[in-house]
Amino acid sequence: MAADAAVMGIRAIDPDSEIAILTEERFPPYRRPALSKSLWLPEISVESIWLETPTEGVTLLTSERAVALHIGSKSVRTRSQKEIGYDKLLIATGCSPAKELAWDERTLYYRGLDDYLRLRDWTEYRRRFAVIGGGYVGSEIAAALTMHGKEVVMFFPEAGICGRILPEDLSLHLNDYYRARGVQVFPSGFVENVLPSEEGFTIVCADGPVWGVDAVVAGLGARPNDRLAVDAGLQVGNGIWADECLQTSSEDIYAAGDVAAWFHPILQQRIRVEHEDNAIATGYYAGMNMAGERTECEHIPAFYSHLFDLRYDAVGELDPALPTRIDWEEPLVRGTIYYLRDEHVQGVLLWNLPDRLDEAREQLMRPL
Repeated sequence: MAADAAVMGIRAIDPDSEIAILTEERFPPYRRPALSKSLWLPEISVESIWLETPTEGVTLLTSERAVALHIGSKSVRTRSQKEIGYDKLLIATGCSPAKELAWDERTLYYRGLDDYLRLRDWTEYRRRFAVIGGGYVGSEIAAALTMHGKEVVMFFPEAGICGRILPEDLSLHLNDYYRARGVQVFPSGFVENVLPSEEGFTIVCADGPVWGVDAVVAGLGARPNDRLAVDAGLQVGNGIWADECLQTSSEDIYAAGDVAAWFHPILQQRIRVEHEDNAIATGYYAGMNMAGERTECEHIPAFYSHLFDLRYDAVGELDPALPTRIDWEEPLVRGTIYYLRDEHVQGVLLWNLPDRLDEAREQLMRPL
């Protein structure tokens, strides 16, 4: 998605330059959020997620992983031993799922379109699914599988679903909300091992319970794919460091999307955001700047989630360890949660109030 947006940004400034997109995936650019949201609705097809990336003057190389970056010669070497030169380069390599459990063809670390296709195939002949992780991916996949008529059991180490971003009372409320919809929820469930068997899997927990399931989906977080940058000597630290114009420590190289740890000129801090809105904004600004602009990206990224018939939208820093102020219009149904530091708003979460996102952005860094 960041690469697609970068092409748009380049073309807004330079209609004639030659562009190449290298992607490890076998697909053209697509809308990733649909993998755990809209694609699970019966009326939505895979064809709906393709992005309309311009093709004029654009070469798309799929299944082509970049394995080495040579800053001196301004070239990239691919896994198939192609050497591709550049004048300006964008690194938008995203993240990879954290893989902390045993691997088997029936254990799925959910991230890309191939994972979605595999999971949808499993739903045709498997009934009972374990979802390990109660964060962004785990909460959405557990809801999607349940709405698809599957038996779902969730394990996560936090006290409540989405416990790393939500205040405790709202996170605990989600536990009950999921149980009411048929999900077996096991908070503080530390999974010690996943053992394959002929029938499926055995889930072994730290406190003793053992569960049998047909398949396992793991959402254990993600790590930035910064190895290319590290090996090339670019400055990194929880992602590839970039300035407010998405330029890295090498003047002809830019970073965007999940992998970019960029300095936000309004928030006055370095941020790395793993969501669609950030990928589109940083990709577009990086593209413009690669084409000759020098424009700071002042966009404050937002993200959203659908959980059964709930929706939340958020901007800024969502840390439940921060003091919060909650303004409920209807308790646990609709309201606004402010995350504070020194009485200033650091983050805003809108619970079933998606139309107030612009207002939430304006609140950031202001005293409440």
